[in-house]
Amino acid sequence: MIEPQKKVELRKSARKRLNYTNLRHLSEGDVRLTVITDAMPPSLRIDYLSLGKRIPDDAEVSVEAYRGSTGEYERFDFGNATTFKSNPHFGPMRQFRRVDDPIGMTYRLKVTDELTGRLIAEIDRVKTIMAGADENPHEFIRVRYRPLGGELWRITVEEDGAFIEIEKSLPVEGIYLWDDPKFQCMIYPAALRLIAEKLMNEERYQDTEWGRKCMTFLRSLAPSFADIEKNSSPEELDQCIDQAARTFANRHNLVGRIKQTLSRELGGK
Repeated sequence: MIEPQKKVELRKSARKRLNYTNLRHLSEGDVRLTVITDAMPPSLRIDYLSLGKRIPDDAEVSVEAYRGSTGEYERFDFGNATTFKSNPHFGPMRQFRRVDDPIGMTYRLKVTDELTGRLIAEIDRVKTIMAGADENPHEFIRVRYRPLGGELWRITVEEDGAFIEIEKSLPVEGIYLWDDPKFQCMIYPAALRLIAEKLMNEERYQDTEWGRKCMTFLRSLAPSFADIEKNSSPEELDQCIDQAARTFANRHNLVGRIKQTLSRELGGK
């Protein structure tokens, strides 16, 4: 016969196994959040979320925003995991309803079982990017898939926007090449440099809606872009572009992200 104290310990052990067995701790490289601070009301966006194959498709994804000093708390539901598994850059956005000023809040992302609420995966204290409504790189660099005649990718700038084009004939795994953090980390700065050069050297892009958004974004990275004029030297323009690329890389922690990804793939941590 089991003693009463032993029964309590066994029940506690069973609950612990139910709630936390196989709990996956997501890494910083798996999640990227952006808080849009100058929108009315402010908004929270999941820019990137990488979930492994072991996460059930019907698991629920949510983000909790909290501030320990004041007790402020808000929870955001982002739907099922299947959407992020098929496209980690799905980019859904939710508006703050209970918090007026999200700056300085802490963010926790959870993946839970749809039926039982069991915690499947989580990451606390997610680093977030604080951005204005026009400070989103996806606003001026879009991805599309086309036959490229042997090239893997290329940058195309048109009057309605800039595109990173990926070779369309790749197998399914290749179609999602853009979702690979290593690919993003290597391509984004180069794309930013090329687009900035096009925009600054060809006036036909500057008067378009896309061009104006792009200039706002570039000035958020390198304020000196506001001082560039038609008679500015190529060296001055190069300095602005260098500053923008460095700021972008540091703001999005590109070196840290690719180190984490490589460490994870090579079996480290």
